[in-house]
Amino acid sequence: MEIQPYTSMLKNAALGIIVCADPELQTCPGFWQQDCSTAIENILLAVHAMGYGATWCGLYPNDDPVYKVRELLDLPKTIYPLCVIAVGVPDEEKPPSNRYKEERVHHEKW
Repeated sequence: MEIQPYTSMLKNAALGIIVCADPELQTCPGFWQQDCSTAIENILLAVHAMGYGATWCGLYPNDDPVYKVRELLDLPKTIYPLCVIAVGVPDEEKPPSNRYKEERVHHEKW
């Protein structure tokens, strides 16, 4: 089952981590995406520190991959899979992308 078009590396990955949330358990409602994203960044940094590669492949907020992951893993409907992280030894080394745009940086006012 293809879940998300950018997850082909999972076939060869040593590990796949699906980061999920249960919004019903939030102590600060409305922040589950930020909380999960923080956890994901920490996972990516830890993987890099151990000398491996990892890729964050988004699922949420696109309904189709969210529903497919729920079905695949038999997750309750209250659980939201935010992303899947592929972890392993990279097959390639890509140069850093330069997304910096000076016109998007504002100092002291917009």
